[in-house]
Amino acid sequence: MSYRRDNTEDEHIPLPIETVELAIDDFFEYYDLFNINSVDELCESLHDYLYDIGIDIDFNLNNIINYYNINDLNELNNRFIASYDDDVSMDKKIQLIYKCIELMINRSTI
Repeated sequence: MSYRRDNTEDEHIPLPIETVELAIDDFFEYYDLFNINSVDELCESLHDYLYDIGIDIDFNLNNIINYYNINDLNELNNRFIASYDDDVSMDKKIQLIYKCIELMINRSTI
């Protein structure tokens, strides 16, 4: 579940998924995707960004493991390697990041 943090009363208010998706779109504008080199870095940077704008969300990392049929998230790290000079590899990296985020915010198990 996604929540908006209410700093004045320490209350969690449920958010619709559309609000979270808009915040994630803003994340892509805000963050240099070249600096994300692993699922762990993606989770950390996205969580920090969302937290800074008042959204508290628990990521469902099992969906990534199940979707890619891997045993450990580190098995995806080599797919995050891309150079600015290589448009094809950067496009693949961006698609991977989008897919990982889509899977992480999905509360249903895949």
